[in-house]
Amino acid sequence: EQARENIPSITPFDEKSTLGALPTDCDIFAPYANPARSSLRGCITLDDPFNNAPSYIDKALKRAKNVAAKQSKHSCRSCLGRSCGVCEQGCLSHEPPMLICAGPNCAGAKIRKGATYFMAKDGSRQFCQRCYTNLQTVLPPTSDQLDSTGTAVRYKRDLLKRKNDEEIAEKWVTCSVCQKGVHTICAMHYEFFLLDDKYTCPDCTPKEPTGDDDGVSNSDSSCTAYSFLSGSEAPLKLTDLAGSSSTLPNVRAEFLPETAVSKFIQTKVRACIVKSNAPPHTEKTVFVRPISSCKKYFKVPEVVRKHFRLQSQNNKRELHGVMPPVSVKYNSKSIALFQKIDGMDVCLFCMYVHEYDCDDDYKGGEKGTQSKRVYIAYLDSVEYFRPRHCRSEVYHEVLTSYLASARARGYKSAHIWACPPSRGNSFVFWNHPTSQRTPNKDHLISWYHTALHRGVGAGVITDVHSLFETSFPFATRLTTDPNEIENTIPLEGGVLDGRLICPPLMDGDFWVEEAVRIHAASIAKNAKARPEKDGECEQGGCPAIQVAQLLSNKIILHQSSKPFRKPVNAAALKLQDYHKIIRKPMDLGTVYSRCVLGEYETLGGLVSDVDLVFSNAKRYNPMGHVVHTQAVEMECYFKKELNLLVSQWGVGNKNNCSWAAGADISLRLDCPDPTRALTPATDHCTNRSVTPDCQPIDGNVNISPLTPGLKELADDCVVMNIEGMAHTTLKDRVVVINGGRKPVQGKPHKGRKSTSSKLMQDMLAQKLELLKDGEDAITQRMVGDDVWLLDKRYPIVPKVSAAGRKKGSGKRKKAITHVSQPSAKRRRQSWLGEEVGTSIRKMRNAFFVCSLAPKADMSLEEKSQVIKYEKYIQDFDSEKCSEDKVVQCRLADARVGLLEFSQYRNLEFDTLRRAKYSSFVLLYYLLNKNAPGLIPTCASCKSEIREVRWHRIRRVEDRYHTGRMPPSVRAARSSQMSPELAEACHRGEELCAPCFQKKDNNRKEDDFIPLPISFKV
Repeated sequence: EQARENIPSITPFDEKSTLGALPTDCDIFAPYANPARSSLRGCITLDDPFNNAPSYIDKALKRAKNVAAKQSKHSCRSCLGRSCGVCEQGCLSHEPPMLICAGPNCAGAKIRKGATYFMAKDGSRQFCQRCYTNLQTVLPPTSDQLDSTGTAVRYKRDLLKRKNDEEIAEKWVTCSVCQKGVHTICAMHYEFFLLDDKYTCPDCTPKEPTGDDDGVSNSDSSCTAYSFLSGSEAPLKLTDLAGSSSTLPNVRAEFLPETAVSKFIQTKVRACIVKSNAPPHTEKTVFVRPISSCKKYFKVPEVVRKHFRLQSQNNKRELHGVMPPVSVKYNSKSIALFQKIDGMDVCLFCMYVHEYDCDDDYKGGEKGTQSKRVYIAYLDSVEYFRPRHCRSEVYHEVLTSYLASARARGYKSAHIWACPPSRGNSFVFWNHPTSQRTPNKDHLISWYHTALHRGVGAGVITDVHSLFETSFPFATRLTTDPNEIENTIPLEGGVLDGRLICPPLMDGDFWVEEAVRIHAASIAKNAKARPEKDGECEQGGCPAIQVAQLLSNKIILHQSSKPFRKPVNAAALKLQDYHKIIRKPMDLGTVYSRCVLGEYETLGGLVSDVDLVFSNAKRYNPMGHVVHTQAVEMECYFKKELNLLVSQWGVGNKNNCSWAAGADISLRLDCPDPTRALTPATDHCTNRSVTPDCQPIDGNVNISPLTPGLKELADDCVVMNIEGMAHTTLKDRVVVINGGRKPVQGKPHKGRKSTSSKLMQDMLAQKLELLKDGEDAITQRMVGDDVWLLDKRYPIVPKVSAAGRKKGSGKRKKAITHVSQPSAKRRRQSWLGEEVGTSIRKMRNAFFVCSLAPKADMSLEEKSQVIKYEKYIQDFDSEKCSEDKVVQCRLADARVGLLEFSQYRNLEFDTLRRAKYSSFVLLYYLLNKNAPGLIPTCASCKSEIREVRWHRIRRVEDRYHTGRMPPSVRAARSSQMSPELAEACHRGEELCAPCFQKKDNNRKEDDFIPLPISFKV
């Protein structure tokens, strides 16, 4: 009844918002905050007016009371059957640490509660039951799989089996005066901040008269400081909030150091709030501060350095490219937005950006050409911003104002990857509200379109394109059929030294990880392929083809080569010391696969790997062993056959020819014959991409006769101007519907809404202008020639060939692969760049490249945009950026480290009360770099844990049967535990690796899981 009477005073819904606008932390819903939220979520729809909601609220309150009555019987070691004196709730639970499956079938999905999973000893990877079944016996030995003892986790048998059934209860604190229990979150009591064990609840704390010194920062006097109150529509003066401004005077966002960039963003955000018809003084509740600024670098994968090239910085007219740098340096910054709610600063928005100044580490004196760029790495927010209708507009303004400051500091472009998190996963804030929906890819792309349109309107962004268009120069044609994207050819201007020009290198970008994945998959695929029957090598063509045929048709088919065809399965053969003796394993299948893919620069490099195969076998197996004898036999046979092949190339003495005479022969895929390959090291192949048995066609595109249908494609291909990012008009192109076939008459897939034909016709009919057509123009520029991306009927999945499907059913059949001819005949040296470009093209509308530099030839409208930008940026002083002070604490330097710390200290954002507490703890450490409790401490030796912490799985023992465990089993389990062990199981325990390895009768290994520590002081 009280709730029904006070309904008109509650903040109403605006713009068809969800239940997130309902203030569950107000006094009315305080006793049933969490149950009411989950119950109302299923009752109130988006279109229901608030006046028709009382009947739904009656049902929701009834369900909430039933849940509250059930919780009133709960009693554990934390709550002791008490109710909190602030929120009037009983025992509440935290979210356990996030466990993400690293298997290929789950694609980063969260392991569900109660499920069995398997974890590496260093805590780096987890696998669900389904992915664990499909794992190989020997796990890939990656560098991030080293545990604290230095032993690599290589075997499937070494994975730890655990069950995701951890239960974490909120901590309580008892008032020293009235002996009432209060949640530590409700009391804002942090054990490392308030070192005094005596706690006094708000009812027992004497109220002090408010004066001039009320805890407000010097920058905002008591007359100008405002804060929102839970359930109120307009902010109130901070002095009017009883007891809210004087409880924690030293932990405020205002005390964080300001920079020129954050000050400019805050000014623009407050001006945006004023223009958005928000309640008066709302802008005074918002603060923007940097919480991290540090220098970082990332190592460029060796695969990328081998298969991509950069233009020389000294001589850009050179046809020979420069290898990408060994490591790329950048400045990592984190910008957070706070808003005062109930007198406390709550962190609601966080953005991680990477700024690249082209100060990279090259191996050698020559450097490549790359432009100054910024990368919007991560964005995350929670839904508590007030008023709600200003939330998206404010976040768009944060992004726009940052890009404006980046342009003023000399950066030429901004890169964005629209990648939504998986359900249940988090980017920055741990555990989002249940009422806040995780955006899918289409919604996130639409959000960025609105944000970039705002930047274009302010004159900050001069042009918008896709990463595929700017960095992957392929010959494309306008099509509405997704199957046409498989036929892509790199243009001559995008190839250097037979390899694709390297796209911008950025830490965590999609194309870098995709290149590594495709390369590893290609190596594994070719290594498992079945060779042909014995046959002769071809007399002409690329040397790599002939050497690959020699390996597959003679060496691998030899009877004595059986032990060397595949990697040694040390686990299956029970060779415990194999990887300790053999540090660099190698096999003939891997050598053949690398040769087919053009991995070897010269013949000498291939021979070195073959010698490594046989030398490893002779080292591990003693003389007289059958494998040792076979290794000696195969080594002589390989050298004999290789000498015959080299003699056919006309190298060295015909009577006594040795392979060493042709050790410098190039094994690249773009060398047509051995005589052309025998050139000095500085005389590489031409810049034109020529495949074996293939000659370049007149024009800008090289078409291989081995790929059918590409001869006709070259006549209508589109040539793009990469430097000016210009594109031909859509009217001048040939429109191909379904690859030239008749349109298929049928209904769209169930559950998918197809885009209207009118929109596609508009996209095909004319080229939209960025300054006039707004978001539609951005959509057209991102889609480009692949108009099929606008139609939801086409899922972005690779096409499965007929050989991989069983006729008459939808199940996939295991295809048998026969190598009729080496795949190098169907590849170019730039094959990896082409396949990465194909993957990027399927997702081209998710990779934004925003040009921040003004164009050389500008129209009158573009010149007016420059004036708008100068007016927009007039309050920013770029000269003061060098004098900025940064936060000394290193807590937020790494996003993963911040997320791990939040899980370790249970800093969640699923409710407003927890968001206040989590923001308070984060601010405390950001303001006090030497504060205790930042690094986990071992419960046994009391030393700081630096690498891996062994976390005891906590469980809540209830004296009543409220869970799945029967009371008899629960009682038996409790009786077997000592009081110390029961307390440790309830409150948790953290151990370092040496203490965990010590034997203890009260400690079971199955009760601990290893969790990595990424945070470094």
